[in-house]
Amino acid sequence: MFRNYNLDLLSYKRLRMFVHAESQEDNTQDGQITAFVRLGTDFTDNYYEVEVPLTMTPEGTTDPAIIWPTVNEIDVPFSALTNAKTQRNESQPSKLVPFQTIYDRGDGFPPYRITVVGNPDLSSVQVAMIGLRNPDLEDFGQVDDERPKSVRIWVNELRITEFDQTAGWAALARANVQLADFANITASVRYTTFGFGGINQRISERARETTLQYDVTATIALDKFLPESLGLRVPLFLSYERTNITPRFNPLDPDVELRNSLRNIPTDEARNEYETLVEEERVRKSINFTNVQKIRTNPEAKVQLWDIENLSLTYAYSEERSRNILIADYLAINQRLSLAYNFSKERPFIAPFKNIGFLQLPILNLIGDFNFNPLPNQISVRGDLDRSFIRTLYRAADLSTQGIDPIFQKRFLFNRAYNLQWNLSESLSLSYNALVNAVIDEPEGEIDTEAKRDSVLNNLKRFGRMKSFNQQLAFNYQVPIDKLPLLDWINADVTYARGFQLDGWCGSPRPGGQK
Repeated sequence: MFRNYNLDLLSYKRLRMFVHAESQEDNTQDGQITAFVRLGTDFTDNYYEVEVPLTMTPEGTTDPAIIWPTVNEIDVPFSALTNAKTQRNESQPSKLVPFQTIYDRGDGFPPYRITVVGNPDLSSVQVAMIGLRNPDLEDFGQVDDERPKSVRIWVNELRITEFDQTAGWAALARANVQLADFANITASVRYTTFGFGGINQRISERARETTLQYDVTATIALDKFLPESLGLRVPLFLSYERTNITPRFNPLDPDVELRNSLRNIPTDEARNEYETLVEEERVRKSINFTNVQKIRTNPEAKVQLWDIENLSLTYAYSEERSRNILIADYLAINQRLSLAYNFSKERPFIAPFKNIGFLQLPILNLIGDFNFNPLPNQISVRGDLDRSFIRTLYRAADLSTQGIDPIFQKRFLFNRAYNLQWNLSESLSLSYNALVNAVIDEPEGEIDTEAKRDSVLNNLKRFGRMKSFNQQLAFNYQVPIDKLPLLDWINADVTYARGFQLDGWCGSPRPGGQK
């Protein structure tokens, strides 16, 4: 009899089940037939098995204590199963050969026989099987008659009991420091232990590791250290975060506590090395300069195209580094550099016929009100360099990195945006927008040689390999019908727009700076 499950049993302590057995044959004696329960990820290659010799119930019995005798009950702690696996790992190199051990349950009852095959995991039980066996009684210290048996059994209440009530705790400390008007610093430390969880969490959802996490962030106005007359705005943001996770259970043997696994390691040096390997560590750090620019110190000064105040700079750098039992080293670096130019100015229109008297007559308003603007009202150009670099180095089966090559994921984009707004006259305006997406091709692997660095630099000088280009040009004209007599109650607008879009540029990559 079997059933599929998806169970995590690490938060429970015992496995229990009632068993009743009877036989109408006189040659079946107590202890000659066994019942077993098998739990695992499959039925044949990865499982725990608990086997109990059965006592027969006499026919016609009505006493519940004899119908369901205590001697037939399976009542075994899960620690006995995991201890058997640990014992197997110490004494037997092959996991495919069944390992059997006897568990003495006391009270003069026959012992259980525990079998371990493969690498079962109580944190991920997928199947359960209940069966009957005519075993070799010599394994139980008895003489086997080697004869077939006919037995009828009932099983009842296969269940898990007794929660792991290990109490965990957590602590959180946080500090905030304001340094006058130029800096704000925030720091926090959080520590949680195994077994900690919220009131609304199930026991199986509580922490199964000890975690230490601390972080520091700082916002600094660097311009406060510079003369105010310079008019510079230099905001700086810094952050650092570190997380260390020490598991309670061995990640490579998820239902065995780490301290039990460490006992199998012969030397202190090897134990310390393995303990470091199973720990998970994450470090994140970042630095940001956002919208660095020069502020206009003289509001009366004229706005010019060449003013340095029209420029703004943003730079962001973030790095994440981590390791765990599967990954020896994970490094992710993201960099973004943005340079923007923005010119905006309201300009008066030039009206050459404004002061000619006879042109102000209603019938000649169209000529008298003629005006134009020779220069654009707004010009903006922005360039964004966005670079992402990820290197992942996995561990081999023996947890080393020998013979393992890292995996790289890289992306280097150069995006540009252009915008022009020009009021050619009071009634005619022009707008132009363009967006360019380009890729800076990089050689494979680390950029750790002069040739590779030159390759990237050459591609950058060429503004990358264009992937898409999108531009829009639009004219809007307010038809001056309202300036004509008898038609001053009518408004009319005419808009003309054209667009061009190019996607999937077919230019070949330029790893060596050549197209």
